[in-house]
This record gives sequence, structure tokens and C-alpha cells, in this order.
Amino acid sequence: MAYSKDNLRLVGGFTGNNLFTYETDDALATVVASGYFTPAEGEYNLNAGDIIIAKTGDNTAIDLLLVNGVSPATVVNGT
Repeated sequence: MAYSKDNLRLVGGFTGNNLFTYETDDALATVVASGYFTPAEGEYNLNAGDIIIAKTGDNTAIDLLLVNGVSPATVVNGT
């Protein structure tokens, strides 16, 4: 699968300090791959410093992702 705009939700905050939730059947390794969230840069103004609470794969864990770069969007897993 791939990133889906419908699965990303803005919880609140401000540019560079937003909090999002994201749910997908994609494996965590797919979600943290460089460029996965690149479409969200335009759709949600995703920026470095934003945080994504992600429920991925078989939904046995929640991961805390930090956006650490854009164009392409890159995230690191803070768990």
C-alpha cells in the first residue's frame, strides 16, 4: 500500500509543531521509508518538527514518528 491522505488526521498545534495521528495496514518499515509522507507536505503542511502517532501493520503497537526532513518527507521512529 501507500500513504493515504484519508488516514492522516491533524490533532492540533502549529507549523513545525503539529501533532497528527495516522493509521495504516502498511508495515512500520514502509511508513518510515523516505518519501512516504511527502504528499502530506502539500495536503497538511507537514514540516520538520511535526509529530505523528502511527498505528501500523498488524496494529500491535503505536509508534511515535518525528518528521525530520521534507522534500522528500522523512521521519524517524521515536517509539
